[in-house]
Amino acid sequence: MDAHELVLTLSRKLKNHATEENVIPMQAYMRDQFPFHGIKSEARKAVTKNFYNEHKQVLVPQVREFAMACFEQPYRELHYSAQELLQRVQKDKWLQSDFDYLCYLALKHPWWDTIDFIAKHLLGNYFTLHTRDKKRQIAWLNAHGSLWLNRSAILHQLSYKQDTDEELLYECCRYHMKDPEFFIQKAIGWSLREYAKVNPESVVQFVTRHETEMSKLAYREATKHL
Repeated sequence: MDAHELVLTLSRKLKNHATEENVIPMQAYMRDQFPFHGIKSEARKAVTKNFYNEHKQVLVPQVREFAMACFEQPYRELHYSAQELLQRVQKDKWLQSDFDYLCYLALKHPWWDTIDFIAKHLLGNYFTLHTRDKKRQIAWLNAHGSLWLNRSAILHQLSYKQDTDEELLYECCRYHMKDPEFFIQKAIGWSLREYAKVNPESVVQFVTRHETEMSKLAYREATKHL
């Protein structure tokens, strides 16, 4: 069974567990950016887990090709399942050369839902394994013409907690301080709020220093629990 056959198998399983009445509200929540089968998160994750257990032997060796093939399809549930399976199989196995692959996935059908997962779990994990070119690669993401790669740069340290590179986080935030894009300002606020859970004093100093430059949205999100 090749990657495309695996995608068809997963798609059939998802469709069999979907509910037609879920389709319209799920698509509306994503502003009708993508078609949905109509299977909600909990049920989809159960289907994905069973699919993994049934096809592990053939899936694992070609999971990257499988995920890319999933992202070639329009249905959003396939994108969600693909990135979750990538996280499960590839964690701690990313190669230095996989940076371009992860950027490709990020830019294939991009919206906040997949970007947030890819940034936090896939790119975030990748950068814990490969630090040699990290600052150069993050600078490239941060300055890219795609707001989704910019958001990825800002959010990639969401799960780092005390291991957060404070200087890099603040650099990403400062670069986009005056960017009018909602998704960028939301990302700035979110990343600072998460870091504030482990270093509130530093975040207070940062937002105080840049209060007049920050958007109201970013400032509000950053200081929500301070």
